[in-house]
Amino acid sequence: MIDAFAHHVHLGANTGIAMGDIILALASAVVLFILVRLIAGYVREGPRAQGLPLIAPHVAAEALFASSLQAAGEGDYVRAVTLLFRASLASLDVRGVLHDEPCLTVNEFRREVRRSAPNAALPFDTLARIFTAAIYAEAPMTPVQWNAAREAYAQLTARPADAS
Repeated sequence: MIDAFAHHVHLGANTGIAMGDIILALASAVVLFILVRLIAGYVREGPRAQGLPLIAPHVAAEALFASSLQAAGEGDYVRAVTLLFRASLASLDVRGVLHDEPCLTVNEFRREVRRSAPNAALPFDTLARIFTAAIYAEAPMTPVQWNAAREAYAQLTARPADAS
């Protein structure tokens, strides 16, 4: 192709060198751009970025539980159940039963609890079922469901850590 191009297009010596430099600069820019994109794909922002205070997981579980009680006291049972479920994840994370990853689904958490702590599976399944009904099915929550969720949380947190 270069021979065909050179045979049909007549450029001066200086113009040929300038064209070669421009092509080299463009190729280098493309390679540099691709390299930057690849490196950026491997660099992840930390979960506690932008100066947010670090909260110990056990403190987070207690704070989430207290917030869920407050929400239930205000009659917002959907928010209360959501906070209670988050408190259970933080509590199980502290106990080593599971790793509280935001990308996991409720069923993935349920499988992890069944695998790591079989004696905590029943109360966690109860809480997860109520949480799923509140959030995904958008079912109205009643005080009866809230009490069942709170009782499941109490059973869950009262059990010894049996993670393997």
